Amino acid sequence: MKKLMLTLFTLSLLFPLWAWTPSNQPIRLGPLPLSYTGLPDDYLYPTYLSDPFAVRTELGFKFLSISEAYPDEFGEGARTDVALGLRFNFFRFSPSFDPSLGIEAELGFMTPFYMHARGNDLIGFDGVYYFSLSLKPFDWITFRASRHHYCSHYGDEYDDNFDGNPYVDFDITLNLNMSTLVRDDFVFSVALYPMEIFNPDSQTSVMIYGDYAPVLLGEDILTDRGTTPGYYAYLWYQMGIEVTHQLLKNHNAGSVYFAAQVSAWQMTGYAPNISGRIGYMFPETEMPGAGMRLSLIYYDGQSTINNFIYTRERYTGIVFTIDV
Repeated sequence: MKKLMLTLFTLSLLFPLWAWTPSNQPIRLGPLPLSYTGLPDDYLYPTYLSDPFAVRTELGFKFLSISEAYPDEFGEGARTDVALGLRFNFFRFSPSFDPSLGIEAELGFMTPFYMHARGNDLIGFDGVYYFSLSLKPFDWITFRASRHHYCSHYGDEYDDNFDGNPYVDFDITLNLNMSTLVRDDFVFSVALYPMEIFNPDSQTSVMIYGDYAPVLLGEDILTDRGTTPGYYAYLWYQMGIEVTHQLLKNHNAGSVYFAAQVSAWQMTGYAPNISGRIGYMFPETEMPGAGMRLSLIYYDGQSTINNFIYTRERYTGIVFTIDV
C-alpha cells in the first residue's frame, strides 16, 4: 500500500510534464503518420455504466431486501453510499488522420464509502486503483490491459466496542463476518460498438464488453501481488451491455440509457452477480468524456462492500453519478 501511495504521489508531481500541449490540439510527429496528445480530454476506453466498481463519483440511496452483512430483524435495511473517483489519461499516440483512435496510458482511483442510512454510521470503505494501457484501432472496438488493486477496510462505527455488531445478530464477534479483501489483478478488457459498423449515424449506441481478471502472483512497483483471503481464488470475470439513445439528434437534450452486467468471482464459487441501471444522461458538457446521470439501480449478488464479500445483498435504489 505504501508503494502504491508513493507511486500516485510521484505521478501527480509529473503531471505538468504532460501539460505542454493543449489536450484538444494533437501534435504531428514529424514525417511520421502519427500525432501526440498530452493529457487528452476524453478516453479511449469507456466507463462501465452498471459496474459497481467502475471509477466514478457518485451519491446513492439504496433499499436492501437482502443484507447478510448487517441485517435488521427482518434481514433488510437501507444504505447511503458515496463514491469519490477520478480518471486521468496522461498521453495518447494516434494516427494523424484520426486523434480519437490510438493508444493511451491512464490512471484511475476511487474510494467508495458505505454508510448505514440510520445515523450514517460508516460500515466500510474500499480502495480501487488501476493503471492501464488502452488501444483503439477502429471506431467499433477498444482494448485495455490494466493493473488493478483492491483493498477493503471496515468502518470506524461498525462496532464501537468490538463486542458484537449491533447490525449482525448471528455473529458474536466482528471478525467472524469480515473477509478483509485485498486483490492485485491484471484485467484484460474489450468493448465492442456494433452500431459503429452497421449504422454509425444512429441516435442509438450499443456497447458490449467483457473483462477477464486473473491474479498473477509476484512483485512489481506497486506492491507484492496476491489475493486475500482466498489465496488460491485467482480469477473473476464479467460481461455487460449498454444501450444509449440520444433524445434529439440536432439538439443537446441528453440521452436515456439502459445497462446490465453479470460478474462471477472464483472467490465466491462463481455465483452470478447481477447489476442493472436505467436512467437519464444530462446534456453533454464542454468537456468531452465528462458527464452526469441520474439512475434507478438494481443489484443482486455478493456484497459490494468488499470487506464482506462472502455475504449476499440485494438492493434497489436511486443514484446520481458524475463521470470524469
